[in-house]
Amino acid sequence: MIDLGILKYVPDYHINLIKPSKIQDFDKFKSDFGTLMESIRYKDDEKELVKLFHEKPEVDPLIGEAIGYYVDERWCNAANVIEGGKVNMSRAADVIEERGRLSKAVEIVQNMIRKFHVSLEEACETANISVEDYKKYTAK
Repeated sequence: MIDLGILKYVPDYHINLIKPSKIQDFDKFKSDFGTLMESIRYKDDEKELVKLFHEKPEVDPLIGEAIGYYVDERWCNAANVIEGGKVNMSRAADVIEERGRLSKAVEIVQNMIRKFHVSLEEACETANISVEDYKKYTAK
């Protein structure tokens, strides 16, 4: 049982919760926090993330770290710190695009091998992906 007398020592603060999926206008944020909220909203839509990161190519390192935590650290780790202490989100967008390109190429290679019984080398050449990149991607 909790002693209710202790409640007078516990502050009762009003807390505003933010749900990124419900925000319509991210421009109302005057800092990189808006970019974080928008990134969380579009975390499952790589096309929108690429667009966002090209529109807002530089963010504060703390925001970049939060985006990596809440969205996907694999590609966010590829974003590098640039002059002025900002994080280069355009680089992260490039990583997302490359991952998407590799994903499609790997799918083409697998379909060609399965349907047309061609060698891995032939399928990779046709799909414009190196055998090494194919093996790296499928080893995950």
